[in-house]
Amino acid sequence: MEAIEQSCNYFFYDVGSRLGINNISKYAAMMGLGEKTGIQLSSTESAGQVASAELKESLRNERWMGGDTLQAAIGQSLNLFTPIQMASYTSTLANSGTRYRATLLKEVKSRDNTQILKTFEPEVLSAADIEPYNFELIRQGMIRVARNGTARSTFGVSYPIKVAAKTGTVQFGSNLETNAVFIAYAPADNPEIAIAVVIEKGGAGSEVASVAKGLFDYYFALSDDIGAIESEGVLLR
Repeated sequence: MEAIEQSCNYFFYDVGSRLGINNISKYAAMMGLGEKTGIQLSSTESAGQVASAELKESLRNERWMGGDTLQAAIGQSLNLFTPIQMASYTSTLANSGTRYRATLLKEVKSRDNTQILKTFEPEVLSAADIEPYNFELIRQGMIRVARNGTARSTFGVSYPIKVAAKTGTVQFGSNLETNAVFIAYAPADNPEIAIAVVIEKGGAGSEVASVAKGLFDYYFALSDDIGAIESEGVLLR
């Protein structure tokens, strides 16, 4: 929990080394990473990719090395995920491993807005075979991120809604520029909304937590001004 709270790479290097890349890839896929979310984009939706020895062999004709596992363990290496996948992943964490189809639509109404023609009910795509105890540890770690960890400057102990969150800082290119990633769901003990914020060249993930805060403020009626949100996030209910 402390490693999640403080975003400690060394801890997850060690965990990743013990797990091995095959287990990391298996559990990532279980949580919907590298899988289509089912959103209404038909065949155009990208499935992204989960780092694996087979993927490196096919893309680069290179053998998987121990250092690759350490990088994959912190979400880098050959991992490539879309923002909607990250939102879906966050929702899956909130639901203790139950992954729902993502949708842009709640319902379709008649032209005169008097009849509901179709309602899009929640649809379960998969359920991760992971003990609830493990999800509780992750949940507590993510709560600590918002209260005392890498997102404390945005949420801290005074924020009226209990938030579960994780910051991410993605290095890329030869100059090691960074994309900022922030995921969160709330209320942490009875989730209603999951958010993923991805800002290219946005710096550290902690620097864009305010985008998620603006969305939470509006959703939970803590603010009436949606225009106060400085950038775009991806929402998945």
